[in-house]
Amino acid sequence: MDVIRLITPKASNGHGFILVAIDYFTKWVEAVSYFNVRQNAVCRFIQREIICRYGLPKRIITNNVSNLNSAMVNEVCVKFKIKHHNSTTYRLKMNGAVEAANKNIKKIDLMAVLHIEEVSPNELNPWKVYFDGASNALGHGIGAVLISPNGKYYPATARLNFNCTNNMAEYEALVLGLQAAIDIKADAIDVYGDSALVICQMKGEWETRDPKLVPYKKLLKLNPAKCTFGVTSGKLLGFIVSEKGIEVDPDKIRAIQELPPPKTQKEVRGFLGRLNYIARFISQLTCKCDPIFKLLRKRDPGEWNEECQIAFDKIKEYLTNPPVLMPPTVEKPLILYLTVNRNSMGCVLGQHDETGKKERAVYYLSKKFMEYESKYSALEKMCCELAWTAQRLRQYMLYHTTWLVAKLDPIKYIFEKPCLSGRIARWQMLLSEYDIVYVSQKSIKGSAIADFLADRANEDYESVSFDFPDED
Repeated sequence: MDVIRLITPKASNGHGFILVAIDYFTKWVEAVSYFNVRQNAVCRFIQREIICRYGLPKRIITNNVSNLNSAMVNEVCVKFKIKHHNSTTYRLKMNGAVEAANKNIKKIDLMAVLHIEEVSPNELNPWKVYFDGASNALGHGIGAVLISPNGKYYPATARLNFNCTNNMAEYEALVLGLQAAIDIKADAIDVYGDSALVICQMKGEWETRDPKLVPYKKLLKLNPAKCTFGVTSGKLLGFIVSEKGIEVDPDKIRAIQELPPPKTQKEVRGFLGRLNYIARFISQLTCKCDPIFKLLRKRDPGEWNEECQIAFDKIKEYLTNPPVLMPPTVEKPLILYLTVNRNSMGCVLGQHDETGKKERAVYYLSKKFMEYESKYSALEKMCCELAWTAQRLRQYMLYHTTWLVAKLDPIKYIFEKPCLSGRIARWQMLLSEYDIVYVSQKSIKGSAIADFLADRANEDYESVSFDFPDED
């Protein structure tokens, strides 16, 4: 771990320092910019960017600068049983992997920009596409985020099931972002990436010599004859995106509603697979489909009965009028509703609209408890659900303040409990990077997410106790 000092010129937000860490095994680099690297910034970097994302490292190697060797940093290392080593004074450059990463970071602009110019009336306020890809020992993944001219975010991620280099992953991420922009019929695009090679090759400044990358260079040519501009809505990654929000593709709803009742396990899996693709639109999906899920058990799977048919019909009825989801807007808090049933848990993430009087749903989630999780107390189930939801909705909750609405306050239980067990300590670490504020349900007035709140009053809801377990 090392610090890049006094970047020239400084970033647009005034940051002039970069804190860099590299994993010696995978060579994965984590870098975060700061206005000034003080000891509390180093501790926050270790907890948020290393421990919360990748787990506890065995050792951390730094040089002998004071901000990387402060008492606060040593206290964090002792708390999490991390061995802290310093490079020898006789060879300050012994931390060669980080020094090499520093050179690369200094050479490239952290946000190289490629502007795709098209004659358009909206050139002064274009769409933005951010792309990134990674390839390491854990796998190959790509991601892209589209930002509309009015500031709405449309994230997309994918896992590659073939072997590729890091440069190939960057190109695949660029293809994902551009394909999404084409699907939504964006008329002007600013593309941002951190790969100097991809950016310079696309701008024609560098020659493409690697035979593995030549096909990408030939593919990434915009054909204006195949593009239509000036539309108000379009398909994006299988969904309909318009000014109203994000809607389910009617073709996918029609395919589900035309399905006959499944007779075999293969047909059951096919039906549930189709539902899983649009699960973000379905409130309490796990609870609604619980009788159907039981047909997939290895032991005593059972047969299709009247209860399964009722659940099957309820899903079809629900999809006759599916909700329209709203992408979250910046500088507005999110509202997270949590509910815990006996065998499953569900949540909905929402946000107030422009008027501030009506709520719009952003994302629905549900999950069946694992066998060991079903043995937790009601309060611990709520904590477990909050930690799982924060991981699944990280791309939303990490950059917004989140108001938590639930029957119990898991935040108080996790962060104020004097004696932490293993799982509570793990939940505390996972949630420490989020800004979550517990509010009572009465303080949220005029809720428009009625279908989810109605499901909260479930007959098999487990009775709760407001006393903390395992305390005197």
